[in-house]
Amino acid sequence: MSAPSARPQPESAPPVTGAWRPGDPVADHLLPALVATATESGWTVDSVDPFGLADLAVAADDTTLTVRGRRVDAAVVRLSLELLVAPAFDAEDRSFTANELRAFWAHALSLPTVRTPLRGSVTTSLLRDTCAWREMLEANGVPVAPLHLGSTTDESWWVHWDGTVGPAPASDVARVLGATTVRARAIRTVTCCCGAVDPDTPDSLLPTARRAALVLADEGIGLAQLTIDERGRVLAVAAHAPVRPEHAGWAARSLVAYLEEDLACCS
Repeated sequence: MSAPSARPQPESAPPVTGAWRPGDPVADHLLPALVATATESGWTVDSVDPFGLADLAVAADDTTLTVRGRRVDAAVVRLSLELLVAPAFDAEDRSFTANELRAFWAHALSLPTVRTPLRGSVTTSLLRDTCAWREMLEANGVPVAPLHLGSTTDESWWVHWDGTVGPAPASDVARVLGATTVRARAIRTVTCCCGAVDPDTPDSLLPTARRAALVLADEGIGLAQLTIDERGRVLAVAAHAPVRPEHAGWAARSLVAYLEEDLACCS
């Protein structure tokens, strides 16, 4: 985005063919809300489908990012750097191309002139090591649940590589895979945006959620999803979080305010 005309997503955007795909304007509720809010605030917005990233005209040096020949002041990348794809390339070239794309965007999101809720180097580290957030939160007084490797109980949940949590695998599968699990009777997800938490967060979880959101934001992770148990312990952190429809407006306003404040402070 360029700081204070909008190009909405084209009508030909591909349909959703499965679960939530970050960056897809049809499935990602944050994108249309963010485009609308940023445009109303005077930003020039360019929204790019994730499957078009490999063909996007981009350039970056040590200070500046340009997209389609225009300098970018702020970027909100909703696609996990681990999941970048290049469908237009031959199958044997896609792996190389995806790695190059990851490297480029990790650099671009770390540039001092590009405002973003997800700093490239920090986010890449978090995605490659799904437990990197634990030391960060614990060091700042946020309660976290103990991890268990390769073992399950009736209260176990499986912590996936992307920071989401799901039902535990069978005990023999967990043992063979060395699956990472946590134990909790009940869990809830909370969206963090620029140091704030979504309006539906229960009062009992607010102390943990707010503290975790501030710690993550200070480390460059301004948009994330926490999984918290009934005891107020963080079980997992996903750096590329889905945003529910009812929270899209709140998240979009928070992001635009954050980016405008960041620009005002640093320009």
